[in-house]
This record gives sequence, C-alpha cells and structure tokens, in this order.
Amino acid sequence: MIDQDQSFTINDVQVNSQPLVSVFMPVYNQELYVAAALDSILGQTYANYEIVISDDCSRDLTPIIVKEYADKFPEKIRFYKLSNENLGSRHFELLLEQCKGDYVCLFSGDDIMYPEKIKRQMDDVLRLGLSFHGHTVDCIDKWGVIFSEMGAPKDQFCRSNSNFIIHGIPAAGCSWLVKRAYAKFDHSLGFLHDFDMVIRVLGDGRLGYICAEKFGAYRVTQTSWSNNLCWKDYLWAYSNLAKAWIQSRMYSECIWLVLRILARLPKLPLKIANTK
Repeated sequence: MIDQDQSFTINDVQVNSQPLVSVFMPVYNQELYVAAALDSILGQTYANYEIVISDDCSRDLTPIIVKEYADKFPEKIRFYKLSNENLGSRHFELLLEQCKGDYVCLFSGDDIMYPEKIKRQMDDVLRLGLSFHGHTVDCIDKWGVIFSEMGAPKDQFCRSNSNFIIHGIPAAGCSWLVKRAYAKFDHSLGFLHDFDMVIRVLGDGRLGYICAEKFGAYRVTQTSWSNNLCWKDYLWAYSNLAKAWIQSRMYSECIWLVLRILARLPKLPLKIANTK
C-alpha cells in the first residue's frame, strides 16, 4: 500500500496546468484486488486526477477497504454508495454523473495501471486532439501472473466506426480514456453499454487512437462477466442496441451492426443461462 507521506509531491502549478482526469471506478466483490488497483492509480505520474468510486452493494470486504483508502486520501478519492440495492448497469450511469474531469479514464476494481498510463494517454490526447484513447494491456490471472496480452498489433487512428462495430474495439475497457463531454452510459443496453458509448464518442468524425504499447493489466478470472453469457444475453443486448441506434438515427451504424451479428452467429455460446 502507498504511504500517504510519499504521495502527491507534484507542485500545484503543474497540477493546475493539466486537464482533470476522472478515474471512473465501479466496484463489486473485489476484496482480493481492489487495494492493488487503487495503489496503481495513486502511483500515477500524472498529477491532476480524481478517483470516483462506488461500491454496488458488495457482499465482501470491498467497501471497507475502499473507505479506508478514501479516508486516507480524501484529496484524491471520492467514494459513493449510490443505492442500497445492487444496480447492475445502472450503477455505471449514475457514477459517471459524479465525474468532474475533462476526461474519464474507465477502470475496474481488479485491474492494474502502470505508472505512466494516464500521462502517456493524456500526452497523446492533447497532442492529437483525441476524443478516445485505448492501449494494449497485459492479461493477468487471479495471482497477477501475465499469461497473454490484448490490444492492437500496431498504433492506429480511428475516425470511422465501421471497423469497430464489425470487429470490436481492439483494446480492453480498462484501457479506455474518453472525453467527458461525449461520454454517456445507457443501462438499458446491458453489457454493450460501454461499446455503445465508444461508438457515440467517435461519432461525427471525432478522432480516436489505439496505442500498441502496454500501459496496464487486465485481470481475467472465472467470475469475469464475459465468461457467464449465453446466446439469450447476446440476443437481448444486440436487439436493444439496434433499437437505440435507430432512435438516434444512426442508420449506417445499424447496417454495420447487422454485419457484426451475422459474423458472430457461429461463435455465440449456446449454453443455457444459469438461473439459480
């Protein structure tokens, strides 16, 4: 754990010259990893950031651990309890409303930031005029052992949504940094709410960038949500996404979405959802 006396020695002049970055961090049942995740944020070389974190009614020690950090670093961490019941995707929508930064860095309670992550992303964002930035990540197991990586094979700009819609975004969600003015979650879209957000962020010709360099680690465990989806989950989410895009007159995006669904049909999991 980071000692408070060793943190935040950057002078106020440098802090005030940097755009504020909100680290958006919803947490749920992550008692084994949340301290390491918070330590990795507090160790960032970029100075002007806030950690906006909320617990979605965890059944373990996650909220106790987070509160200890919030009490120790009140100038950096704002800890919310947004409801007395589990909110699911709605949790993301409400927590985003609490972010005050010019940019939002999406993060999870079990992932890791490398020290230069936010600084390197913001350097690119300001230099290139980006609305979205992602990067390659190491994939780690529950012990923190690297077993793979996820991301783009080379740096790439993205101004059109077509490639992202068909093939997916070649960067893990914990690597995404987006301009706050365009960031919005729609909880009715379930697990596709963050995908929808990025497509909208990149709308109207706004520029995005995927960096091949690794600035963090994405933790993959047996309880990861992506390991527990069935074909009904996909059908429900894609149907709602298509409806939302039609209502927003995103007709070309809908065409690309149909092509994505057709390409993925053979790969959809056929298992029956666990309802116990």
